[in-house]
Amino acid sequence: MVHLVAGPATLEERLRGREPTDWFGLPELLASAMRLAPIRFVDADFELDTEKHGPEETAALIEARLRTRLATSA
Repeated sequence: MVHLVAGPATLEERLRGREPTDWFGLPELLASAMRLAPIRFVDADFELDTEKHGPEETAALIEARLRTRLATSA
């Protein structure tokens, strides 16, 4: 499992950029994101800070980790 991490301000910005401003569920989605932002998952295989990497780089880092993990477990 990969845990993607971003700070509260980044999460809010991303959610507001994706969801319609008049969507009735936006306030609860934002509140939930803020509650969950500080949580770390102990069962995650690794964690990536998406503040430091864009989507393409994040995907490439995940792929590289998985390839390394598969190669060492074979």
